[in-house]
Amino acid sequence: MTVFTHSCSDINRCKEIVGKVTNLVSAKEDYLVNVRMELFIMNMFAIVCACQQIISEDNCKAVLDAYHRHIYNRFSHDGWNTNEIDSFEKALNLRYNEYRKALMTTAPPNPLHYLGKYATKHMFGKEYSEDILAIMQIAVSFTGVVKATKEMIQKSYKLV
Repeated sequence: MTVFTHSCSDINRCKEIVGKVTNLVSAKEDYLVNVRMELFIMNMFAIVCACQQIISEDNCKAVLDAYHRHIYNRFSHDGWNTNEIDSFEKALNLRYNEYRKALMTTAPPNPLHYLGKYATKHMFGKEYSEDILAIMQIAVSFTGVVKATKEMIQKSYKLV
């Protein structure tokens, strides 16, 4: 799916993360496609986590359903066909399950390490899944999105 090349608009952010992976000499286009797709998925998951932390259980499902519908409608608007959207949704659910598993781990060093490790593997391949700089950058990015989303929701809906 080459459509992912425009799903994440911040190419400099992608290059920054690619540049932090040790032993990676240059940011090849295939890496950038993987980075962009994985950052998009990870940011979606971060938004889900933020909503689950601050929106009542009664309302959270409806909010997240509307959020995901909006994403899929945007894909449709951007020219994705039904099969591409269905394929993305299946991949997204698998990734959400993998990331949830990472966040529930009690193994050292901490759950964010495992989330970063999984994301790094999906971005750069298994050979880079242990790269501590990439793992840390991803963990920082994830927590930043969760925090910013929670703050935005709290301010917008006066939950503070």
